[in-house]
Amino acid sequence: MESIEKIRREIDEVDARIAKEMKKRFEIVKKLGRIKTENYFDIEDDLREKEVYENYRRELGNFADFADELAKAIINYSKKIQRQIFEEARKK
Repeated sequence: MESIEKIRREIDEVDARIAKEMKKRFEIVKKLGRIKTENYFDIEDDLREKEVYENYRRELGNFADFADELAKAIINYSKKIQRQIFEEARKK
């Protein structure tokens, strides 16, 4: 039988990888925000958001009930980053 400590270490390792990938995602979102700002594109993109929700549902499989909650948090934070970039550009 595995020990609780070993399982918790495994969880910590997964959490660290998730955090690293989220950081990478938000850096990419910054690039997207700059492109949208420079080209006067809307921050909101309902079709893209639908795709993101569907991707999370598919990837999470048996945990799909959590997919929408997770996707919503990520999308909302991504839009916040893009709005900050837009606001900074307007100040210049």
